[in-house]
Amino acid sequence: MNQPGRRPSVPAPARFAISALVVLIVALAAGVGAGHLADQDGPVAMAGAAILFTAILAASIGTGLWWWVKLDEAAREAHKWAFWWGGSAGMALGAVLLLTLTAWSETVLTSGWIGETPTDAFKAGVVAILLFQVIGYAIAWAAWWLRRR
Repeated sequence: MNQPGRRPSVPAPARFAISALVVLIVALAAGVGAGHLADQDGPVAMAGAAILFTAILAASIGTGLWWWVKLDEAAREAHKWAFWWGGSAGMALGAVLLLTLTAWSETVLTSGWIGETPTDAFKAGVVAILLFQVIGYAIAWAAWWLRRR
């Protein structure tokens, strides 16, 4: 029942969807802005890109903190456990892959599937490590909940 002078509250899932949409809009705008700045030379363009990327980070952290505060204890524990075990295992597997590819760097770089330059290979390695962490996290999170059903 609404009290006089109070706005009706928006359900939590809708608030989360709105905040996630705001982060997405900030990320898209900052990404487009950084893309335009990438064509510029000089420290001002680099600082501008850093500011835009910081805006994405700030919006993401704000949404993440808001989401974390709303979680119950069981959900928090599941995410902490999955972050530690799944993320660590994923990072370790990704590191094994990265180190193996590094040992054969000439062969891998000339194949072109991870890029033409060492910088491209580095970017591919960073993305691969993050991907392995996310996959490990998702598997560990699902395992945590399935064991407690």
